Amino acid sequence: MNRLSQHAQMALAIKLIVFGVRTSIVQLHTGISAPILRALYREINNGEAPVSGQMAESDGVVSTRQDVIEASLFLNLYVHVGTETVFRTINIDALIRAYGLFLEFRAEAGLVAVPKIGPTEAWILVRDLRIRDLSLRSCECGCTYAVVHKHRLLPRCPACGADNEPAINSSEGATRVGRPTSIVSSARAFFADEADRSSKPLSFRSVSTIANPS
Repeated sequence: MNRLSQHAQMALAIKLIVFGVRTSIVQLHTGISAPILRALYREINNGEAPVSGQMAESDGVVSTRQDVIEASLFLNLYVHVGTETVFRTINIDALIRAYGLFLEFRAEAGLVAVPKIGPTEAWILVRDLRIRDLSLRSCECGCTYAVVHKHRLLPRCPACGADNEPAINSSEGATRVGRPTSIVSSARAFFADEADRSSKPLSFRSVSTIANPS
C-alpha cells in the first residue's frame, strides 16, 4: 500500500472516530488494525477507552413507534443527501452529513433529550438499508417510514397507522424517499408528541433549506 492510500485510510479513521462510531466499524471501513485504532481512539478522546461489546441490531434500535419515526427521519435525510448510491454502498459522507441534519432538525423542534439513534446506531440503520434487512415504505398520507424486516412490530405507518405495500429500495424510489415533504411528514407526529409532553413550542424550518443550506 502506498503512502497516499495509507494517509487516506488514516484520515477516514479519524473522521469516523470523531463522528463517534465503534472502532469495529472504523476497522471495517479502513482495514486498520484494532490495536492501532484503539490507540488512535484514546488519543482523540483524551485517554478514554473505546466502547466494546456486541452492537445492537436494527430491530433493537427501532423498537417503538417513536423509534420508527426518528429512524425514518434520519433515513429520509440520508437518502436525500446520498441519493441512489445509498442502496448500493454505505456512503460515509452522506451518513455523517445526514446525522448532523438529523440532530439539527431535532434541536430546532425543541427536543433536548439525547436521541436513541447515536452515530453507531445510525450506521447500523444504513448498513441494513443497503443489505435490505431494512427498507423504506411510502404511505398515501405522505410519510415515508422505516420497516425492519425481522421486527416483531407490524409494519404500519407511524403517522396514520396504514399498512402499506412493499418497500422502496431502488434508484427510482430514492427520489421519492428524498422529498422534503416526506421528511417533514415522517417527523411531525413524533415532534408533536414530544411537544405535548414538554409544553415547548415547535419551530419548523423547511427541510429542503436544512439539507441544502445557502
